[in-house]
Amino acid sequence: MIWHETSSLAIVIPAFNEALTINDVVTKARALGHVIVVDDGSRDETARVAREAGAQVLSLAKNSGYEAALNAGFSLAFRDGHAFIMTMDADNQHNAESAKELFTALGDADIAIGIRRKKQRLMEVVGGWIGYLLWGISDPFSGLKIYRAETCQTLMPFDSQKLIGGEMFTRGLRSGLTVVGVPIVTADRVDFPRFGNTFRANTRLARATALLIAIYIGLLR
Repeated sequence: MIWHETSSLAIVIPAFNEALTINDVVTKARALGHVIVVDDGSRDETARVAREAGAQVLSLAKNSGYEAALNAGFSLAFRDGHAFIMTMDADNQHNAESAKELFTALGDADIAIGIRRKKQRLMEVVGGWIGYLLWGISDPFSGLKIYRAETCQTLMPFDSQKLIGGEMFTRGLRSGLTVVGVPIVTADRVDFPRFGNTFRANTRLARATALLIAIYIGLLR
């Protein structure tokens, strides 16, 4: 698939207090497709900055969490008829070139996942090892993914179990959809991570990994 052949890509960016980075993120993403920033109850100027940068902004009334923001963004993207939906982080870790490579690599597959070379937390490494053994995908929690709307819309909601963006692709694998992984380069986050301190983040990742396995083997619907 050639990048410029599509004009129907939506980039969903969940954002919570990302006023310092969201302008750069939206500016880069606008060169790729239609940008939807879901402002997850930010207390700073995230929504205003994103709107001025050219994004469509969907503001949640209160901070509802990463997964709720993605659910809202995907619902909007599906409603508006986009053929492809990409998730991208608001902290400037992802670059446009990686996004283009991901889209190109999608080909005839249903889902493509950007595989980070460097993972920030221990449980991301463990989850990646388990993911590779089960699915051949070594980064289930990567924030850079792309979904083919035609085959993925029936998997909504995007995330009903607070699984850090890993639920839809796991249900897709269980349903027989094709998932491909693509190595990407990411930048280090310069400020406090969204998922909190190391202990809290690793606890969330451990729970999410266990539940993703349960979904895949049919113990959880």
